[in-house]
Amino acid sequence: MVYDLSSLKKMIDKHQCFPAGEWEYFESILEIRSMKKGEYLLKQGKVCSKIYFILKGGVRMYYKGPCGKEVSFNFLFENNFVTAFTSFAHQVVSKENITLLEDSILVTIEYNNFISLLRRHSSWEIIFGKLMAYHLAEMYVKEEMLLLDKPEQRYIKVFETRREIFGRVEQRHIASYLGVTPETLSRIKRKVLKNC
Repeated sequence: MVYDLSSLKKMIDKHQCFPAGEWEYFESILEIRSMKKGEYLLKQGKVCSKIYFILKGGVRMYYKGPCGKEVSFNFLFENNFVTAFTSFAHQVVSKENITLLEDSILVTIEYNNFISLLRRHSSWEIIFGKLMAYHLAEMYVKEEMLLLDKPEQRYIKVFETRREIFGRVEQRHIASYLGVTPETLSRIKRKVLKNC
């Protein structure tokens, strides 16, 4: 089956222009996978060996504590890159899990192929650097929100900036992402709706 990679090309072109032939080489080392809801891209305790680009579908990224409690820290959907950056970049064991929220189509690139890209042309280093910077900025914003905002403010911010989450993610995962219990999330939602 042939997949349209124009959204991936557009995303990459937005960050960096390439010399002739680079996109064709890049395409030649990609793999496209269809996966089912609930499948894992990465499990805690494993080394992340791939970067993914979501053509269709969505993922949940979460930590699982020693008592088994899951804490969601990100949800990503179409036209986003996803990987466990620290594990991937340093080839160390991951502390995070990445699982599919829905049936998905993903473009994948293996670690060794990625390293060959970096060695092939400096443009790839620039792109990876920009992806890392974007990832770190997102983490900082989320951390700031959790530390400084009250639960109701967190809910409103996420609803205003990431509305797609509310139609595609289970409430218990959203509650975890906001740092509240599912019951507290229900109360917040009722209060916000009442005040609208």
